[in-house]
Amino acid sequence: MTHLYENKAGVKYMGLDIIKADRIIQKYQPNHLKLFRPPGGYIDTALLREAKQLGYKVVLWSYHQDTKDYSLPGA
Repeated sequence: MTHLYENKAGVKYMGLDIIKADRIIQKYQPNHLKLFRPPGGYIDTALLREAKQLGYKVVLWSYHQDTKDYSLPGA
């Protein structure tokens, strides 16, 4: 899936992209949490507004801060 809103295509693609992904996820996980991480951590007011209107909570993380605790036995 490409993320057209990463360039100058505009806000209208944000919601469409989120909805498209949601439909795919619903097939496999009907009761999934509505969490959304923007590609590459790209975020602005329009994206936050669109995600909120669709019932999503925007979450961010950074790979360079990963503690890799999942690689430890018993994690």
